[in-house]
Amino acid sequence: MLLTVKELAQQLHIKSATLYPWAAQQKIPCVKIHGVVRFEIETIKEWPHTYVPLGYRQNSSLNNFQGYVRQALYRDYTAISVVAL
Repeated sequence: MLLTVKELAQQLHIKSATLYPWAAQQKIPCVKIHGVVRFEIETIKEWPHTYVPLGYRQNSSLNNFQGYVRQALYRDYTAISVVAL
């Protein structure tokens, strides 16, 4: 079964807009069907156990799913972007 962005965002308690960059940056496993992002339930269930953020060791203190989500949200929301005027 495939989940939509909205359905997965509700399950993860995050904004839908957060999932799009994660999918584009391959931070979360997804499939694209005719350009529409979908998430396979079984793959998402395994994702917290297999995903290791870049720059972190496997034995990192961020070894739980909520820790990964908080870290990813922190990186996404605190990233400095330069806007050309």
